[in-house]
Amino acid sequence: MTLAVHHIAQTVHDGARLAALYAKGAGFAVLAVDDEAQWIAAPNAFIALHATSQAVGPRQASRRVCDPGITHLCIQSGDGEALWRQLDDAGLAFNAAPVALGTGAIYAYGRDPEFNVIEVEGVGDAPAGAPSWVAHVALATPDLDRLADFYARLIGRSVHHRGTFKNRLFEDITGLKEVEVSARWMMADNMIFEIWRYLNPPTLAAPPKRDDEPGYRHIGFAAADLDAERRRLAEAGVAVEDGPLIADLPTIGGVDPDGNRFVILETPPVHALALGGLSNPGIVADRNRHLLTAAD
Repeated sequence: MTLAVHHIAQTVHDGARLAALYAKGAGFAVLAVDDEAQWIAAPNAFIALHATSQAVGPRQASRRVCDPGITHLCIQSGDGEALWRQLDDAGLAFNAAPVALGTGAIYAYGRDPEFNVIEVEGVGDAPAGAPSWVAHVALATPDLDRLADFYARLIGRSVHHRGTFKNRLFEDITGLKEVEVSARWMMADNMIFEIWRYLNPPTLAAPPKRDDEPGYRHIGFAAADLDAERRRLAEAGVAVEDGPLIADLPTIGGVDPDGNRFVILETPPVHALALGGLSNPGIVADRNRHLLTAAD
């Protein structure tokens, strides 16, 4: 059994403003599902906006992508320049215009009005007319191998790519100086999962953020059978416990070795938050079919 990324959760002070950014800038749908969160539907996953009364302050404004925790989600499109312009018009503040790194794609990092980082990627080989989608979610950690091993066991797939990179163009993308970074990639059922350790500026250990603090909150995964997941994760050495209901759906969850929270929920086939009901849940998987192999 393997997991899909069901949602990326944020704690936000002005949910309406951020929902409008996703709708206007990326064409994602805003759903009214429950009173606990505002749900944004991309073609292949959800974004959950949890409200807080806590104002956005200097701690959020000064957070860097090399700092530990959930660093960003990535919105991808076949027309990266158009996506960049749309999100810029919608209120995403970019470090620089999209940069080509020689991979056949273009990349840009921007911050929403509450300083959450969203990466924009343009890939020229996307299906004609395909809408924008969520390509990956990323974490930064001071212990790359430890965290990559944990998420490989949680998701149920091995790391498929790794590397260390130093490129002056990373400065334009990240807004940091003299960037050097190591990374690991693995394939969840519906998107890429990335884990980064910045060597310069270094990713240092820090306490995880509280749920009521604005910023990225947790990563949610989807499973077909929670009882089966409990058994699989126990065998894999991943501790979970019962979690709160999400939109009346049962969950289990826990924390990773860095203290970042994760949840796993079970959705019936017909539900507002069922991945199978999205417009194109397999768009990333279809582009990366060769990575959808069983874990070692």
